[in-house]
Amino acid sequence: FYVRDGGVFNLFGGTLKGTKTVSSDGGLGVIGLNADGGAVMNMYGGTITGGKTSKQGGNIVLYHDSVLNIYGGTVSNGTAAEGQGGNIYSTGPVNIYGGTITGGKATLYKDQDGLELYNSAQGGGIYCYDDHVNVSGESVIFDNPGGNLYLSPSSSVEFKNLTGNAKIVYDAAREVILSVAEGDSGSAVVSGIEIMTT
Repeated sequence: FYVRDGGVFNLFGGTLKGTKTVSSDGGLGVIGLNADGGAVMNMYGGTITGGKTSKQGGNIVLYHDSVLNIYGGTVSNGTAAEGQGGNIYSTGPVNIYGGTITGGKATLYKDQDGLELYNSAQGGGIYCYDDHVNVSGESVIFDNPGGNLYLSPSSSVEFKNLTGNAKIVYDAAREVILSVAEGDSGSAVVSGIEIMTT
């Protein structure tokens, strides 16, 4: 699917499986082609799985002002051969209110001589470039080789209103802004340390 210039894609159920691209776009492209007309994807249920790309974003890729909202469902087993965003690659805001992101793989990028570049596998689950990730509700982000969540130096993440069985394993390689609002309940795992909020 290719969504552009203010378009909206809503997924309520079913399975999108095994897409493969060889361009800079991902398996399911939610792409705003210009800074004034971003696209929106709302995922309420269903499964997006098995996408493979030779660039970034095996399952979902967003550019410019595009917005991704995940309320439920599963994004899984995406592969990014260039090493960024196995399941999701985004240069726009990502809002995760529920659902599961798992099994994404960011593989090591090889140069023209076939040599693997050091630390080039970034964000098997989510790679966010120059924007913000919001995580709340019963969101589950885990078991994504190459890192569950990777943020570029100018990106930030906020864990807020975590409830029930929320499970977020946070292991980004960059310093980020992390905040949990007062009065929230639930738990998150940040850099291997479980943080309980009250």
